[in-house]
Amino acid sequence: MLSIAGVTPPVAPVPGVEIVSAAADVPLRPGGPSPAAALLHLLQWAPPTATGLLSLYTVVRALRRARSGDRALFSAVTAGHLRRPGWILITGSLVSAALGTTAQAILSGMLLTTGPAFVPRPDAPPAGLVAGLCALGVSEIVRRGVVLLDEVEATI
Repeated sequence: MLSIAGVTPPVAPVPGVEIVSAAADVPLRPGGPSPAAALLHLLQWAPPTATGLLSLYTVVRALRRARSGDRALFSAVTAGHLRRPGWILITGSLVSAALGTTAQAILSGMLLTTGPAFVPRPDAPPAGLVAGLCALGVSEIVRRGVVLLDEVEATI
């Protein structure tokens, strides 16, 4: 799937409205077997999928520990389990965006006669970055909760 800029939209706007620019998502397939095109398609969807599954796995590990009690929830191990998906999402989103954009540029040069006329998708990296930053924030809250809990236990 390539996002191509500069296409003519098949709809007409109401009077007084002007279409400034348009882009379309176009599914393209090579006519014959093309291992290079298959690898580039794989680079578009595999890194974000792997990033999501790996971060989900680490969140499940953290939640499994949290179900066993309050003391297990507020522990350094749980804070570490919550920190990992944050960094996985942040780095995975950036790597996935770079690989996907590069693969899309190469694919558009291979499959289009007009050359690389694609539009990079800016929607995926910000969502992964925000989710990763939220996970890091939650891990910091748990880490500070561990410190406060240790201080309370030391006081008593």
